Amino acid sequence: MNRRSLGLLAVFVVTLFASYFGFLRAIEVELPSETDPFVLYSSQTRQDLRETHCAAIDQAEKSITLIIFTMRDRFIIEALNKKAEEGVDVYVVYDARAAKNLDYQLSKKVKKLKRDPEGITHQKILIVDDELVLMGTSNMTTASLRYYDNLVTGIWSSEIANWLNQKISQLGPFNDGPGGHQVFDINGQHLDLWFLPTGPKGPERILQLIRTAKDSLKIAMFTWTRLDFAEEVIQAYRRGVDVQVVIDKQSGYGASIRVIEALREAGVPLYFNKGKELLHTKTMMIDDQILVNGSANWTKSAFTRNDDCFMVLWTLTTEQQRFMNNFLKIIFLESNKEKNDGTIKARL
Repeated sequence: MNRRSLGLLAVFVVTLFASYFGFLRAIEVELPSETDPFVLYSSQTRQDLRETHCAAIDQAEKSITLIIFTMRDRFIIEALNKKAEEGVDVYVVYDARAAKNLDYQLSKKVKKLKRDPEGITHQKILIVDDELVLMGTSNMTTASLRYYDNLVTGIWSSEIANWLNQKISQLGPFNDGPGGHQVFDINGQHLDLWFLPTGPKGPERILQLIRTAKDSLKIAMFTWTRLDFAEEVIQAYRRGVDVQVVIDKQSGYGASIRVIEALREAGVPLYFNKGKELLHTKTMMIDDQILVNGSANWTKSAFTRNDDCFMVLWTLTTEQQRFMNNFLKIIFLESNKEKNDGTIKARL
């Protein structure tokens, strides 16, 4: 191939990629609104979480607050920098160890707080114009936004946004998080929002929710080390609740092994994701009516040391039920079920 042909090929490839990424950025994202205040997003339902967050950032007119464990996705960083240069008040709180180079990537006009408390700053919360909130399980990395199993809840509520901003404003470089929780009533639905750590109240809320299960209990968890949560799930299984648990396979044979062994011994149906992508969700659905989601893994550190959070949303609308059932169905179909003898039954 001569030099002219190589040049034409290079132009074609660049044009193709530019058109492709331009098409992605042109995809219209349906963000929460006053009439539709709770919207769910997931990469498993073929939604682009990068585009969702970029769309929220792009519409900012006054302020953006982001608290995040780590951030390396250049599209998110560029979107934040662009808004800061336009005069929007941009404030980013991040974990000092997980995102140690972020300070050099963000504009000087972005206000920053590098957190280095005893635990880790693990929340994933974006607040735009004191009205729009995106919170869930996804970090601001390309892999987490586009490839890992993650679930994000979009919320339209100035009351919730202001409560979260007030909590975040109490954070300093080294102090413990303020903790606390509050129940909000939005358009006939209830949201119980937990800003961890909260001492024993946070874990007790999870245990109480598991005890309410009557028909079904579906759990998709990245890391699970709390045996008290496992014992409550086992009790639900023994009283006839249809229990299904899917765990990230790396965690399942590593940090989560003691919980896996307890669930296995009790006969609880177990699934492990396949492929190299992480199952990064921290999600539970109870009786198709209650959704638990957030940044908190089911570990001792998440509830006692880390900056973490979880939310409880109920009663789910028909559309939200449909979304969650489809989301969980895909995760379980893309996972391998463990046989009774503890080996894996691979799905072809």
